[in-house]
Amino acid sequence: MNLLLANPNTSVAITDQIAAVARAAVSPGTTITVVTATDGVPYIATRAEAVIGARAVLELFADHAGSADAAIVGAFGDPGLGAARELLPIPVVGMAEAAMLTACMLGRRFAIITFATALGPWYQETVEQNGLAGRCAGIHCLDETFASVAEVAREKAAHLIALCDRAIAGGAEVCILGGAPLAGLAGEIAAAVAVPLVDGVAAAARQAETLAALRPRKATAGSFRHPAAKPMIGLPASLVRRITQGSRLYRDFVAPRDALPVARLRQAGAVVIGIGNMPEFGAKEITDNAVYGRTLNPRDLSRTPGGSSGGCAAALASDMAPIAIGGDGGSCRRPPAHVGVVGFKPSPGIVADPFGFPGTLPGIACTCPMGRVVADVAAAFEVMAGPHAEDVLSVACPDASTGSVPVLRFAYSPLLGLDLALDEDVRETVDAAVTTLRKAGLQIGDADPIWPDGTEETRIMAIEDSGLAHLFGLHFRSDPACFDPAIGVQIERGLRASAADVAAAHGFSLSIGAAIARFFNRFDFLICPTTACVAWPADLLDPKTVGGRPARRRDHAAFTPLFNHARTPAISLPCGTGTAGLPVGLQLVGRRGADRDVLRAAAWIETALSGQLGTIFA
Repeated sequence: MNLLLANPNTSVAITDQIAAVARAAVSPGTTITVVTATDGVPYIATRAEAVIGARAVLELFADHAGSADAAIVGAFGDPGLGAARELLPIPVVGMAEAAMLTACMLGRRFAIITFATALGPWYQETVEQNGLAGRCAGIHCLDETFASVAEVAREKAAHLIALCDRAIAGGAEVCILGGAPLAGLAGEIAAAVAVPLVDGVAAAARQAETLAALRPRKATAGSFRHPAAKPMIGLPASLVRRITQGSRLYRDFVAPRDALPVARLRQAGAVVIGIGNMPEFGAKEITDNAVYGRTLNPRDLSRTPGGSSGGCAAALASDMAPIAIGGDGGSCRRPPAHVGVVGFKPSPGIVADPFGFPGTLPGIACTCPMGRVVADVAAAFEVMAGPHAEDVLSVACPDASTGSVPVLRFAYSPLLGLDLALDEDVRETVDAAVTTLRKAGLQIGDADPIWPDGTEETRIMAIEDSGLAHLFGLHFRSDPACFDPAIGVQIERGLRASAADVAAAHGFSLSIGAAIARFFNRFDFLICPTTACVAWPADLLDPKTVGGRPARRRDHAAFTPLFNHARTPAISLPCGTGTAGLPVGLQLVGRRGADRDVLRAAAWIETALSGQLGTIFA
């Protein structure tokens, strides 16, 4: 079991204090993830500060509650508690409410003992809001200054004991130590107080654990049902996602602004005509979803264009537009290959994209230009590229090298040096294209990258699976029927993945990047197929066979993801046709940061292959 404890105060020392108390209170095997507000006040003491803290609670829960079984508001007045219960499908517990309900089970009347007079009115309202005014024997506040809020419990312990004695004299049968800075003090002074003492953090942690074990369903009626979707402006994307939910629940969502690459294109004079269809969360290799249905391949309407940027690729191939924007975990190259257009994956960070929905592969996936010809893609790239202060991973694109393309060093690796399945018609088409390029003057050697031992895509899948679980796990647990079953499988894998699994996947991802960097010490470019097969029937999630053997999951997609993890630029461009006249894509990969060189070389290759491309756009 995993509990999420959110401290809406900005004091990290208080976070450490409440975390220690919570972890000591829960059962062995229960883990607690603790997060701290990045803005606000060191400790909440007024109504205004409580409102600030409530927003912090919602943002912290929205960012971090993906794998939690229950959540705890780590401030005594429970700021944001009711709102969090609306948004999250898991139990949410407040320190004050948990402490008071625990006290009610230990005695007829309780008193709250706290460390600052400013807290008194807020705590009194908290008691009344919970309907417990009749059980409260009073709120007793320390009326003295203190050196440090993080040390107030130890500094003023004797004075707090005296307040407990005063409360007992006034009829209290239980004393609650109110306020996160007093966490842990109850155990230290219990022997000096004549009635039971309740620690709000310990009570909340135990009650959260109990509620999580009961696995209550999320309310779909009453005051804590999830709110209806509406347009959101200026809120963090993670919080918008919790409010509007996700997947088909985005049906009525209206984006509050253009994504930065779109804004840059619009500023340069581009006319935006629509949005391309995609699979749910961009996480499938075909393009369909429960909102807009299935996209078909314009070259053969019985076939899929692939995914996830299949809608954009189909729009390009059917002459709806000259350029489009895709996202790439491989999907701005494979759909273009299947429909006979061009898709370019830049080096991560070259195209800044700080706004909009967070992705499942941060630092790996990219925003990518697509087009019918390389020149259009390059033109779009020059407008879209460039850093932005709010995209902390964004960087400027280096200038192109000055050497002519034919003198640069190319390597051809039809199987990438791995045991990859590849259909014979694709192999023959790419081989023929390489032969043509050699005759046209390119220096193309035969060479394979030397990968880390055990290289295969399964070694890195935990990154995307855990990303899906982080972003959408709560919604999936609340209403799995809202999700595509194939996406549900990935989310479930992500929820099962351990921290060690995810760390190992990230480590392997970095080792792939190092291996490709070493390869590009010897070569300037790598040529390989974009996909392992041509487009397959649209009613299948994957082709039935690849390379003459039963297809495993994602065998068809094996040639693209490694270059995402290598963080290198890569482009797919048409190189001919295979079975039934369906397009085949050639993938050209360059070293990290050599984006303009890749585009320059791709334009040269496109011209050299023009003689064998005539049938694709017929």
